[in-house]
Amino acid sequence: MELAFTLDTGGTCVGELREELLPLEESAFTWDFPYAIFVVFRVLPESFERRTSRRFDSRDHTLYLDISLSYEQYQHLSKNEQREALGIQD
Repeated sequence: MELAFTLDTGGTCVGELREELLPLEESAFTWDFPYAIFVVFRVLPESFERRTSRRFDSRDHTLYLDISLSYEQYQHLSKNEQREALGIQD
């Protein structure tokens, strides 16, 4: 299985939190799961009005998760608070 986490952000700790997920990417190669999952974390200004989206490509058996997060919200949170908020993001 392929699992990948990418990032589109600046000025928050989300990049550091993404690095904490990298061992999971390596472990995923040993999992017997017929799908690939790609996750993008985007911490952008609310003025961009970008929404979280998902897409499944049945030809490639790939799930794409594009998670949009509010820069205004995250810039005021500590690293631990950002970790918690990221963990419960819907």
